[in-house]
Amino acid sequence: AVHRASAAARRAGGQRAEHQGVPDWLAAAQPARQPECRDAAAGPLLTAHGQPVDRPRAGGLLPGADQLTVELNSVTDNPLIDAVTGRVFHGGNFQARAVTSAAEKLRQGLQGIGRMLFAQCTEMINPATSWGLPPNLCSDGANDSFLFKGLDVVVAGLTSELGFLANPVGSHVQTAEMGNQSLNSLALVSARYTLEAVDVLSQIASAHLLALCQALDLRTIEIEGRKDTPPDATPHVGQASRRMYRFIRKDLSIPFLGEEHLASTEAATLDGVTPSIGLYNTRLYESIRSGRLYDVVLESLKEAKEQEQQAAAFCNGNGNDKSMQHLDE
Repeated sequence: AVHRASAAARRAGGQRAEHQGVPDWLAAAQPARQPECRDAAAGPLLTAHGQPVDRPRAGGLLPGADQLTVELNSVTDNPLIDAVTGRVFHGGNFQARAVTSAAEKLRQGLQGIGRMLFAQCTEMINPATSWGLPPNLCSDGANDSFLFKGLDVVVAGLTSELGFLANPVGSHVQTAEMGNQSLNSLALVSARYTLEAVDVLSQIASAHLLALCQALDLRTIEIEGRKDTPPDATPHVGQASRRMYRFIRKDLSIPFLGEEHLASTEAATLDGVTPSIGLYNTRLYESIRSGRLYDVVLESLKEAKEQEQQAAAFCNGNGNDKSMQHLDE
C-alpha cells in the first residue's frame, strides 16, 4: 500500500501529495513480527492498507485549501465597482457559498483522517488486532492494569463528534430579511465548525501519538527483552517515526507509562501536578495547537523529499527503474 507504484497509479493531486514521502519515512523500520497463530491474509484491512483507506476524502483537503485561497485573494465587496467602466454591481452575500463548500470539503477530509487515526489506535489497544501487544497497552500485568482503556473510550467519543461536525452546513440555508435575502452562504458558520473539527482532530491525534509511542516501547521490549532502564524504540523505527519519537520522549518529557509511575505522588510539572495519562495527552495536544509538533513533521517532509530527489537522480543515472525498485526493497 505504501509502494511508489501505488501513488503512481493514482492521478489525483491530493492522493499523490498524501503518499509523497511515505516510503522514505518508513526507511530502516523493522516490521512487526507476525505471531505464528496469525494468518497474514487474515490481518485487518487498515494494517495492510493504512495510508489509502480514506484517500478520496483526505485528498479533498488540497482542493478545499486552493478554493479558500482564491476566495481570500478575490474582491467580493457588495456593491462591486468596476473602475474601468464605472458601473456598480450588486452581487449578494450568497456568493460566499464557495467558502461554505470549501470549508465542508476540509471538514470531510479532517473526518477521514480522524477515522483512520481512530482505527489505528484501537487496533493497537486491542490484543486481537495488535499482533502480540498486551491488552490496553499495559506495561504491567494484564490482569491488574487497564492502562489505555480510558483513552480508547475517549478517542471513540471524539471520532463520533468529528463525524457529526463533518455534516454539511450549506443544506440548512434559510430565507432572511423578509425574503430580501432569498439565499445565503452560511460561510462563517461552516468555517466555525471547521475550526472546531480541527480542535477535535488535534485531540484525536494527541491520543494516537501517546498510544503509538507506548506501543513502540512495548514492541521494543518484545524484541530486546525487559531491562532496568526504560525501553528505547529508536533503533527499530523509520526515519520520520524516530524523529517524532524523540520529540515526544525527550522534548515533551513523556515517559514510557506504567501503573507505578502513574500512581506516583511526585510532581510531574512545575506547578505540582502529578503524573496522569491526561497530563501527557495534554502536553501532546498543546504541542499540536502551538505548532511545535508541526516543525518536526516539516523536517521529516524535507528529509523525505531530499531522499526522493537523490533516489530519482540515482535512477536517472542508471537509465532504468530497477534501481528504484532496489531502493524500495
